[in-house]
Amino acid sequence: MAAGVAGGYGVGQLGIVGWQGFDGDITHWLLVLALMGALSAALENLSDHRALRWTVRVVASFAASWLLLRPLLPPQLLGLGGVSNAISPVAWPVLSLIFVSVWSALHRLAMRDTGRLLPGLLVLLALSGGATVLFAGNATTGALSGPLAATLGAIFVIAVFRPRVGLLRPAVPTIALVMVGQWSIGHFYTDHLSLVSIALLAGGPILLALAAPIFPPMRRVLAVVLQLSMLALPAGAAAGIAAMSYFSPPSTTASPSTTPPLPKSDDDYGY
Repeated sequence: MAAGVAGGYGVGQLGIVGWQGFDGDITHWLLVLALMGALSAALENLSDHRALRWTVRVVASFAASWLLLRPLLPPQLLGLGGVSNAISPVAWPVLSLIFVSVWSALHRLAMRDTGRLLPGLLVLLALSGGATVLFAGNATTGALSGPLAATLGAIFVIAVFRPRVGLLRPAVPTIALVMVGQWSIGHFYTDHLSLVSIALLAGGPILLALAAPIFPPMRRVLAVVLQLSMLALPAGAAAGIAAMSYFSPPSTTASPSTTPPLPKSDDDYGY
């Protein structure tokens, strides 16, 4: 499942943006994140020991954050990075924490979910994240939510006919790395995706994971409505904030004139 999700996403991305090498657009590093997710899933399957899973999760999250932020990090940090548009080194651990948090939340949900609900919710989250990045002004990365949503849709179809607990578990590392990677590119490489929008997108699955124990005793319809609301409302708000920023008219400030004033006209020419 992990290799299938990574491969499906990779084929979809190459079909949309083609191959330009890793020296070009930062978006192409999402392919590496997809492969990193498949490798992480394989390493996690070596043992059910919690320490191994967390080690893989943290190392992969820090590596993914570094790959995405490398062009913007100060040149003193690891001897690499940009110069003119350097960001604070604090962004690296903060982004890594977001990767780890979303990854852990999705893992917890995947271990409890049976059926098609969670894949369907993640399709909604992928499309909402893509719309948010699109409104942030990055159409290329926003469009790549399509391949991610398509792979999740395939899992949804499988879950309809073969529901079982943990169906999504092998795909969680790839889903988390690619999804948060797209949000990160939208924030760090465009002008309209705020940290608030990223917090809202990440907050949906985290909130679902924290609230997961309260759903089983509920009536199924009520549980589905609550889970849908917990994910859709923050994701919709994130897209709405980005859309408001995108469509708001640019602020115009009067700039001081540097042109010297014309001489005052004298209609009688001195007569």
